[in-house]
Order: sequence, then structure tokens, then C-alpha cells
Amino acid sequence: MLDAWLTSPESRDDSRLTSTRWPLPVASLERSAATVSQGAADLSGGLARLSDGTAALAANTPGLRDGIVSASGGAAQLATGADTLSAGATEVSGGAASLSDGSSQAYDGATSLEGGLGRLSSGSQDLAQQLDQGAQQVPEYTEGQRAELGDVASSPVAIERTHDNAVDAYGEGMAPYFIPLALWVGGMVTYIVLRAVSPRALASTAASWRVSAAGYLQGALLAVLQALVLLGILMAGVGLTTPHPVGLLAFTILTALVFTAIHQSLVALLGGVGRLVALVLLMLQLTTAGGTYPVATEPGFFQFLSPLLPMTHAVTGLRHLIAGGDPGVVWLAAGQLLVFFVLAAALSVVASHRGRSWSMEKLHPSLAI
Repeated sequence: MLDAWLTSPESRDDSRLTSTRWPLPVASLERSAATVSQGAADLSGGLARLSDGTAALAANTPGLRDGIVSASGGAAQLATGADTLSAGATEVSGGAASLSDGSSQAYDGATSLEGGLGRLSSGSQDLAQQLDQGAQQVPEYTEGQRAELGDVASSPVAIERTHDNAVDAYGEGMAPYFIPLALWVGGMVTYIVLRAVSPRALASTAASWRVSAAGYLQGALLAVLQALVLLGILMAGVGLTTPHPVGLLAFTILTALVFTAIHQSLVALLGGVGRLVALVLLMLQLTTAGGTYPVATEPGFFQFLSPLLPMTHAVTGLRHLIAGGDPGVVWLAAGQLLVFFVLAAALSVVASHRGRSWSMEKLHPSLAI
């Protein structure tokens, strides 16, 4: 209707329009229309930007969520770091306290060191004074005196060694031990081959001492032969020397006769057990005879047995005869061997006397050795 009005003749009469029906001017209306049109355009543009912003907001919402999650994790790590920092601060505080204590101890040690250095300095001065005084007291020697003192210091003791009754070789030193050993073994073998007492002699009317002597004479003959052969080999074959050849021969024969008498008495008295006893005595005499080392270095038990066994005296006598020495020692050893001979002969006579008694066990022994 407005368009119709605007196109009618009446509407084109400006004076009439202004004075009667539309009081507003046309220019103001156009400006208002332009303003409304511009506002609509701005509104449309704002709505477009609003739409774009909403889309951007929707697109950035997941990133915002991830950022919030990351921020939450960072906050947790920050809290953990804060705890660690707090613990470290506590340790630093403890270390600072320890450092403070150590500093106090170092100060005390430095104080003690200072006092010790002072005492050391004072002691050094005293030592220097004492050394100076000692140096002044050292005597001064001439060249001759110094040479004499040097000789005394290098050789303070002069030793002069002398050998009593020295032997030429090691074998001569061991011969006094092995000669009685060989004769003892020879006596054992003798009464393994021969009878100590003849059964026919026991059954006769002869006296017991004659029966014992008859059993001993056969062994004594073999003992003398053993002694002669042994000395002949040692002196002619090995080269054994002695300052007393006759005495050595006589003493060796005496030793052989004594050992033979001992073996005869043991076998006559104990039978086969006597041979075992002779073997045990041999083992003991190897240690107690003093042929390889002094008896004084042995245990007390062997020192006690040494003078009670015949080989000890045989070794002593032969040693003095081969190497030389006091003849009185040889005569003493011979007398001691004769004591063993008398004891052995007496045991042999007793054994012969006992052997004259017969029993069923003796006639029919269960075991004969």
C-alpha cells in the first residue's frame, strides 16, 4: 500500500505530503532503512562468525581435554617432585648438621695437632742437644785402633775345631753299629738251623750244664766263623782301619759269642716264642744302641732301656776300638757283655733242667715251630 501511495499523483506532491499525512522526511527514512539493512548484514555476518566459532570450539574440544589431562599428570608429577625436593631438603639439612659436627671435630683435631707440633718441636730440640752431647763424648781413634776394632767386629770369636778320634770315612763311623747288628741277626739264624738243646742229650744222664754247653758249642763255633768273615770283608774288602786290630778282633768275637748265648737261652727256654722275643729285642736295640745318633737325644723310655740291652755296650766298645779312645771304656763294655753272657748261660742251664721233665703235651705237641 505504501508503494501504491508512493506511485500515486498525490504522493508526488511534496508539499502536501509534508503538511498533511507523513510527518517524517524521506531522507531520515532512507537512513533508517540503510541502518536496518546494515544491522541485518552485521547480524548475518555475526551469525556466520558465531557458526564458525562454534565449529572451531567443537574441533578444539578434544585437544582441550587432552591438555587438561596433561595438566593433571603434570600436576601429579609436580607433587611428586615437591615430595622429592622436600626429602632432599631434609637430607641436605642432615648433611649440613654432620658437616657442622665434622667441622667442630676438625677444629679440635687441628688444636690437638698444634699442641703436638709444639711438643715435637720441643722434643726435636732436646734430641738435637742430646745428640750433640753424645757426639762430643764419642772417642777418637787412630788409624791403627780403627783397623783393630774392624777386625774384632768382623771376627769377634775365633773357633778352633779339633776332632777326637776322627775316622777317615763315614763308613768307619757307622761300622760300630752295623757289626753288632749283623752278629745279632747271625745268632738268630744259627738257632733257626740248629737246636738250642739236643733232645737226646736231655734224655741222657749228663748234667744239665753239660747239656746246655753241648747245645751252645755248635752255635759258638758258627759265631766265631761269622765274626772272622765279617771282619775280613770289612778290613780287606772295604778298607776298614783301626789302631787296635787285635783288640777289635777279640771284642768282635766276644760280641758274637755273647749274642749266640742269648739266642740259645731264649730258644731253649721259650721255644719258637724265643725267636720272636729275639726279633723284638732287635727292634728295640736299633733305637737304643746309639749307633746313628746320641742316646741322650731320644725319649726317656729308650734312654732307660739303652744300658739294659747288650747291643749298646757292643757299639760303645767297637766305636772306641775303630776310632780310638780310652781303652778303659772298651774294658768296661767287655765286662758288661760278660754279664749278659753269664745270665744267658744260666737261663740255658735252667731251660735244660726244665727240659728233662716230660708230659703228654710235650710228647704230642699241638703245634711245633
